Amino acid sequence: MPVLYKNWSTLQNLAFNHQSMVLSNVMLCILTAIVQFGTAIWIWESIRGKSYSTVSSPAFIIVPILSAWTLFTLCDTIAFMEFLHARDVRGYKISIIVSLFAGVLLNVLVLWFMDSKASLEENTTDDEAEATKIEPSPDELEALHTVENNEKVEKGKKKKLYFINNIKIYFTHVIVIGHMILRMFTTNPGSDILAMKEYATIPALVVNGEANKVFGYEFTLVATEIGTAVAVQAFYFWSGYFVPKSYDKKGTYLFLLERTKRLGIPFVLFTFILGPYLEFFVTGSFGQRYDNGNDGEIDYPVFVYPGPTWFLAHLLLFNILYVIFCGENWNPSIKFPGVQSMMKVGLVMGLVVSTVTLFVPEYGVYFIAPAFFRDYLYDITFFFGGAIASRNNWIEDGLKKSMSREKRIALYFGCALIGVAVYLFTYFDIYTGGFNQVQVWTIEAENTAAYVVLHFLWHSFVGGGVALVALQLATAVFFMDYLDTSFRVITEFSSKSMYTAYMIHVLFPLQIAFYLWSKLLALFVEDFEFTSDGVATFENSYLYILGVLFTSIVATLVTWPSAYLVRSIPGFSQVL
Repeated sequence: MPVLYKNWSTLQNLAFNHQSMVLSNVMLCILTAIVQFGTAIWIWESIRGKSYSTVSSPAFIIVPILSAWTLFTLCDTIAFMEFLHARDVRGYKISIIVSLFAGVLLNVLVLWFMDSKASLEENTTDDEAEATKIEPSPDELEALHTVENNEKVEKGKKKKLYFINNIKIYFTHVIVIGHMILRMFTTNPGSDILAMKEYATIPALVVNGEANKVFGYEFTLVATEIGTAVAVQAFYFWSGYFVPKSYDKKGTYLFLLERTKRLGIPFVLFTFILGPYLEFFVTGSFGQRYDNGNDGEIDYPVFVYPGPTWFLAHLLLFNILYVIFCGENWNPSIKFPGVQSMMKVGLVMGLVVSTVTLFVPEYGVYFIAPAFFRDYLYDITFFFGGAIASRNNWIEDGLKKSMSREKRIALYFGCALIGVAVYLFTYFDIYTGGFNQVQVWTIEAENTAAYVVLHFLWHSFVGGGVALVALQLATAVFFMDYLDTSFRVITEFSSKSMYTAYMIHVLFPLQIAFYLWSKLLALFVEDFEFTSDGVATFENSYLYILGVLFTSIVATLVTWPSAYLVRSIPGFSQVL
């Protein structure tokens, strides 16, 4: 059997896909069971106004275990039946939706039973507790008020870091526009035609291959792909940055409950309901084809579709891991390592990723995460790196003070060189991007040594590793220097909308943008129409640039106001 992934046989790919499906279903069902339990606690506390932070009965784990097993059985059955091209799986899909709400209801019933039992025990001890209650002395009350006032003064002295919020807003825009571009455009490996080919829910446009040399068609794709990867790592870092203080302030119970509400509920609702069904019907209403990945048979929705909320699932997982392995008041003493040391860490990660992705597909989905083997080491490192940075004031006392003017210029110049390197890789067709594996067009397929060298060069220096760290640092420094301020109404609007915008942009804004652009092309391009495969061809290569600009603007204008309106619905702000 071939060892390198580029030489894998059909059987090896099939085995990998099956393994990926099972592991993703396992994680999906476990996290869903956790979210069901957390949602039930939230509902019951809202009804009774009682906290369950001190309850640790084994009875509480019975329903989550049963729920996880039921969901896994249903998901695995549907996946297997769809693999066999069995069409009558609607009953199983309905069962999944029913089990989602049934799991929450059963958890509420368990909470009701345990609450009733606990109430009987509490009633027998209330009188004794009241009799032995000790009131604090006047001196103790005065000391307590002094501590509280000192804490308020300390909080008042600390400057709010607006640039962090602006970074998150910026990268949300990058994600929305990046997904628009990557869904519209992708390469057609081995062909002179560069296809704007369907990916997930949007059809394709095909332009003449010469546009690649003139306008940097593939450079746009690869640069966008890198940009979205940088955005995700930035979200991990800044999410991890705020975890320690939030956890110390709220404690384990409130911290996990809040994370379950904010991360888990949107993930579950999107994965099982909004993603598979709303997007399916929205896409069809615009006359576009819905690709469920089932060998071109595209007339029914997939049974689960995490979409962009896969990130929320893993963010919830990382928060749980932080609670388990770090705990309250975790405070490792690690000084700011300096830019050069960070670059070395990036290089080490790049070398590890390069080695791993020689033997497994870099875009393989594992545990719901796309590009798991390419990105997951970065995900973990940036999240817990953010927590360490927060504990040791790396941003305020480290990065800001250590970056001289010369270092800043060197960092920006290095990022410019990365851009040049990316362009050269795409210009000479060494790397095609667009969710495809590395393609070495200028080297014979059997030249394994050349393939390995270029593979390591890309993932260690150009498209990952050092490049990812450099781009993160450059973004942080730039925003820290020039955008550490609030833009009032714009900042307030964007801050409230960005989380919702991240989740809903794939549901309908991208489809609307592509629909309008395709209608414009139909007006100005002769014989413009989509084939049965969802592909339309036109000769004016430069139109792809206009397409990128037009669809990006429309997607942005639709996504952000829609996100603000959704979040403004009463009760939604507690989750969004």
